[in-house]
Amino acid sequence: MRVWASPSFEPERMAIEAGARGFDYVNHFEVGFGHHEVLLRFAQAFDGLDMQMRGTSIVMTPPYAKALLLMLSGAISRFEAVHGELPVAGGEASNDEAAAP
Repeated sequence: MRVWASPSFEPERMAIEAGARGFDYVNHFEVGFGHHEVLLRFAQAFDGLDMQMRGTSIVMTPPYAKALLLMLSGAISRFEAVHGELPVAGGEASNDEAAAP
């Protein structure tokens, strides 16, 4: 597992830092699923604009999606152990938001 950390939570600054390292900054997420796959969409959204840019869609099997969930959950737990509890950006996510494509 590779770990990359930014010293800032400022979205504009993080987008610039991420781009300089060959990464895309994302702050918009969509999740869906079908019988044999889980679909993830990551994009950059802008406050006040009904627009998303630099989107990436990823399709994986449910077992790999669960492995990603566990890996991400572990990384957030380790981050919070060092830096304190994080708020949920954009409010609480709902499991009801995941729908079949």
